[in-house]
Amino acid sequence: MAAEDWCEIILVCGLLVDPLLSTLLGRHFLRRFAAVNGDAVTPVIEMGAERDRLRFSRAVRPLLDMVLAETDRAGRPVPAAANRAVVQEWLDQWSPAVLAAVDAFLPVFDLPTMRPVVGEAAREAVVAACEEQLERSGLELRR
Repeated sequence: MAAEDWCEIILVCGLLVDPLLSTLLGRHFLRRFAAVNGDAVTPVIEMGAERDRLRFSRAVRPLLDMVLAETDRAGRPVPAAANRAVVQEWLDQWSPAVLAAVDAFLPVFDLPTMRPVVGEAAREAVVAACEEQLERSGLELRR
């Protein structure tokens, strides 16, 4: 991932990469598949990674709220509409690649002997959760 704007990197990772790709791989694949296929250690490690993802997500939310706020701390108006357009542009730019990575991983769900979840169902779950999160800020996951 390469971008010149540090805010773009943080928001794209926090709003797209982690909710879509990292959650699909970590929560829906590693945590669910490892234990039923005889691996008791991976789910424990993944729970730690999940806590890190949630901590990062809780840190991204205030940054996004600040970027999209209508006023600064002193109550002066800021260009929230312009900021929202920039963030939406970043999401539109990065979402095809992130969703392509999600789709590229789906065949891995068919490899293990024991399958507690279907890849397409996991994809639907992470996409729906991501869309819901973005909608709270007036943003969209455009495909």
